[in-house]
Amino acid sequence: MKMKKFIAILSALFILLSGICVEAVEYGTDLLNENFDSGFGNWVKEGNPTIESVKGTNAVVLGEKETVTYNPKVSELGWENSYRATFRLKTKDWSAQGNPTMLFRMKSQGGSQTYLIYYNSNGFGIQRLNPTLPSRDFFAQGWSGSINADASQWHDISIDAIRNPDKSMTLRIYFDGEKQLEVTDTDAEEMPITGGVMFGNWMKDNKVYLDSVTVQPIIIKNETSNPDDPAPDAVGTAYEEDATLLRLLGIMDNYTDKLFKGDFIMTREEFVKCVVSMLGYDEMAKSSSGKCDFTDVTEEMTGYISTAEYLGIISGTGNGKFEPERAITRDEAVKMLVCALGYDMGDLAYPLGYKMKAARIGLLDGIGEQDTSRGAMARLIVNALDIPVMESTNNEYSRGKTILEHREIYSGKGILTDDGTTSYTGASAVSKDSVCIDHVNYMKGSTSANKYFGQKVSYYYKDTNGDYELIYIRPTNDNTIYNIDSEDIDPTTTKQKFIFYNNKKKKQIKISPICNYIYNGKAYPEITDTELLPKDGNVTLIDNDGDKKIDTILISDYMTVVVQRISENTKTVYNMIDEGENLILDENEKTIEMYNGDEKIGFSQIKTGDVIKAIVSKDKEYIKLLISSKNVSGIIERADKEGVVIDGTEYKFGKNLANTDFGAGSTYLFRLDYEGRIAYAEYSMSKSNSYGYMTNAWYDNNTKEAGIKVFTETGEWKNFELAKKVKFNNTSLKKEALCGENKLTPQLIAYTLNSQGLISKIKTGVSNASGEEMNFAELSGKYLYANRSFNSTYFLTDTLVFSIPANLDDEGLYRVTTCDYLRDGQDYSAKVYAIDENCPEVAVVEEIDTYSTEPFVGSSVLLIDEILSSVNDNDEVVTQIKGFCGNKAVEYMFDKRVDASELGEGDIIQITLNSNNEIVNKKLLLDESNLTYKDEGGFYSNTRKVIGKVCRSYPTAKRFALNLDGTTELKDDTIWGECSRVASNIYVYDRSLKNSKASLGTVDDIEEGCDIFLRMDREWIYDIVVYKN
Repeated sequence: MKMKKFIAILSALFILLSGICVEAVEYGTDLLNENFDSGFGNWVKEGNPTIESVKGTNAVVLGEKETVTYNPKVSELGWENSYRATFRLKTKDWSAQGNPTMLFRMKSQGGSQTYLIYYNSNGFGIQRLNPTLPSRDFFAQGWSGSINADASQWHDISIDAIRNPDKSMTLRIYFDGEKQLEVTDTDAEEMPITGGVMFGNWMKDNKVYLDSVTVQPIIIKNETSNPDDPAPDAVGTAYEEDATLLRLLGIMDNYTDKLFKGDFIMTREEFVKCVVSMLGYDEMAKSSSGKCDFTDVTEEMTGYISTAEYLGIISGTGNGKFEPERAITRDEAVKMLVCALGYDMGDLAYPLGYKMKAARIGLLDGIGEQDTSRGAMARLIVNALDIPVMESTNNEYSRGKTILEHREIYSGKGILTDDGTTSYTGASAVSKDSVCIDHVNYMKGSTSANKYFGQKVSYYYKDTNGDYELIYIRPTNDNTIYNIDSEDIDPTTTKQKFIFYNNKKKKQIKISPICNYIYNGKAYPEITDTELLPKDGNVTLIDNDGDKKIDTILISDYMTVVVQRISENTKTVYNMIDEGENLILDENEKTIEMYNGDEKIGFSQIKTGDVIKAIVSKDKEYIKLLISSKNVSGIIERADKEGVVIDGTEYKFGKNLANTDFGAGSTYLFRLDYEGRIAYAEYSMSKSNSYGYMTNAWYDNNTKEAGIKVFTETGEWKNFELAKKVKFNNTSLKKEALCGENKLTPQLIAYTLNSQGLISKIKTGVSNASGEEMNFAELSGKYLYANRSFNSTYFLTDTLVFSIPANLDDEGLYRVTTCDYLRDGQDYSAKVYAIDENCPEVAVVEEIDTYSTEPFVGSSVLLIDEILSSVNDNDEVVTQIKGFCGNKAVEYMFDKRVDASELGEGDIIQITLNSNNEIVNKKLLLDESNLTYKDEGGFYSNTRKVIGKVCRSYPTAKRFALNLDGTTELKDDTIWGECSRVASNIYVYDRSLKNSKASLGTVDDIEEGCDIFLRMDREWIYDIVVYKN
């Protein structure tokens, strides 16, 4: 095995640390969050651990050799990759003797293949067990060191099990957030990819109390997103620039795990390969592969070793040996480079003569006398690149070109004044793949040069017949840069002085009178003092010459867009926050950059509901989008002017969000921007719980488990377990008491789930309700469509309606619907709940024998976009349609008994759904293939349907006119429509498109000459479908 060890003398037990990984990580939504409030659940016990109340919390109490284990089911996804397990526990003696005293297990498969994490008085150690591969078992003990822990407090032990891209496994152990040990198992390919966690106590006279176990998936973030970015482990080190330059020149590469490992030592063969590559003899080395005078060189390296020998750089160690895997010494490296540069003329004594020569020519600049690390070797080679090569002509020596000059590579320093998008003086004068540095143009190549706009940079470039291409570029130490959030800018800032707060301290910096201003990506010399204060964004100040005056200011002022819909044809993103701030993203006319996280994406990858933070230059020719698809929903546990807390996690408000009136106890869906801040509250519900119709309850005397069966407001049947204690209306009851008091009878309930998915609160309907009870009324009477009410007493416009069969066991007849499905003038027996000013949140219609599946004439229409065959949950082939209804995209399957053969794409229908969300009936309102103009019902009808041709359109006024005879002239019988009185649903069917002809629309789509369909209540328009040709 090659000799690649740390320079520091380490225990053999730490050899595995040589594969250490340094990826940045994020933690996802919990895979497991167990606090043992409801017993052991699916945990497997060994011994006789118990659950006791410890200072107000339930905890597992473990004696000697007692364990608890959780093995995820096949259906539980997320455990198969990387995850973190956090054990919250306490014990009276953290310094107890034993090997181990506590034991943890990660990444297990039936207990046979696993990682064991030991704890004892010396700290933590890690063992891998794999009985099928005994030679691969290891015990990387290397005890992390004793821990001084307060025995009276709870402590968190977190263990990360990270599956790396190269299939190795990294394990990291933290105690109360501080890392104690990290080990990478480079032979982990055979280890299981399944999950699993275990905890055990091995102490004879010392109990351990386990309060909770939380498991979260780990999301690995690749921080090296640009080809010229340094290796993650090189960032901030003395060898960062050397390592990056040599990699880009093809001289010294990173290891396969993308790390440079500058503190490692190099082998002799590794260094020789670098020297040969430095001289440009890679092809010669490859053609010489297999030929070598040394007997201990591998096939892979023969070409490089023999080439170096031919060039007089090496001569071996005697007896036909080269010792390729031995660590190279500093003296050996110096001798090789002196020879490679041609300075070995004369009789140089080894090693002193070579070291003296190396010192004189600058080869040893910046390198310590005893430093033999890989980082030091990189510095040696970089020094060699700029030393003139000694050339010999007729036994006369002279200095020639440097190695870089021989490769037509040159270096320079200067200010980057044009990044391909803008320049100091205005529009960019170079192509998008170029930059300008001190009036000289360079192609960017694979570098990320444009991000150094306005800074002084050092760089290397290749000259190919007068075309300059950058190979490497980095800012110099001449730059002083301030990145300032808009919230930290003092409003008294002017173009003479910039005032801001840094760590709550006020700071003032002078601005150069010839400062260059870049506003949202483009030069903007006309900037005003006010425009230096972005409402939502940041400012970067750059002093690039060390005179303590700002030479360049970059202002990013973001607009926030929440995607309502997307037009592929016009490349328009419509903003649900502000219709006046839509984005037109035509890349043929603009420079547009789009990012989702670190990934550069295209227009087709933007989705409805995405949050976009956009900067748009003043001339609108440059746009940069930072896109997020993240959202969070749930009950607000706490709210203040800064943000909200949902499920224990705090979310800050984005700067664009002016409305912060979010009360605790309300339920919201929040859309988050790329920083994880709340950008938009898409909808709110006034209730803090879910509704459902409870049909039965149970309690098991053996297992002590209890639960209820509920038909939920989403139309699903679900069984919920009860938490240990349930708040029933105004009283907290243990679950066994609640089940024993005959309170859980069939009825509508409002229920709340805790973080474990157990029911923790139930509200029922009570007349003259008080406290937590839900107000309730029972009635019999007619449903009146005209005002959506029962007897003009309880108004149901926004009411959730449960339709319950007379026979409660007939589960197929339950449905969740709205008042649109109630019959005008029909008598109903009903119950209404959560009544506010005669408007109930929910109603239960208990008799459905008069219910008809005929679609209700007042229900929203569905525009069909696509018809296809599909297979339902019963493996039956049925018709499926996709289209738009209720101002959103929908797709439904038909009940197998429904004939859909008459339907076609572009048709308009009304439908009735069953509890499985299948279409059980439909009514054809418009046949697109045989369109007939008409005014069905007439002006006074509350179920009016009009089909005609648009003859006038006034989008700003939201008005239009149509004729029933197909003409486009205004006439006495022209019908006028206005969609500003109610929130009309507007859809478009574009006949000119090959696919996806249907889409959501706006009033702008109502154009003269288009066919149009209207669903109306007298003059009020509820649905509009525009047919474009």
